[in-house]
Amino acid sequence: MGFVGSLQSLRSFRRCLPWALGFLLARAPSSPANVHKSMRHQLILSIASAAVLFGCSNEPEVNIAIAPETPAPIKSIVEQAWPKILASCPGVQKYWSDIQFAGIEDNLSYAPENAKRIEINFSVSERPAKIPGSYRAAGHTCFFSVSPNGKKLSISKSPCASLCTDTEQSSEYSKDL
Repeated sequence: MGFVGSLQSLRSFRRCLPWALGFLLARAPSSPANVHKSMRHQLILSIASAAVLFGCSNEPEVNIAIAPETPAPIKSIVEQAWPKILASCPGVQKYWSDIQFAGIEDNLSYAPENAKRIEINFSVSERPAKIPGSYRAAGHTCFFSVSPNGKKLSISKSPCASLCTDTEQSSEYSKDL
């Protein structure tokens, strides 16, 4: 699952935990005579709640598989930035079924200081099922550029910016992470 997948699972778990705990605590026994019956009842409810808890997220897991040959500093920056990108780009998770992770590229070794970046690349389906046609993202390759320090996200193509923000964009999108 990897680090990023673990963070996503934890986020899903934290979203469901208050509901599950509240449900269980509301079932506390009202008198000592009912303790045995109540304990058996709570055990059954705990098992059912655990099943709901681990399957309560209706959002798909949004993970990227970082290639093993990716240099450690680049991998670290991407792993730290990815959850922040997901938080800044609600459309990525919403339309994940129409997007395919296409790798990571960087130009840190040869670009001038003001042009250095790490790109997380995605291919958008030729015929997306969920992405609105008004975003004009079908068939695009999207480049989510992260600054070398992992603190800034830039998306130069407006269709990809629309996909990220889940709103129609007519220009480049840039956001501090």
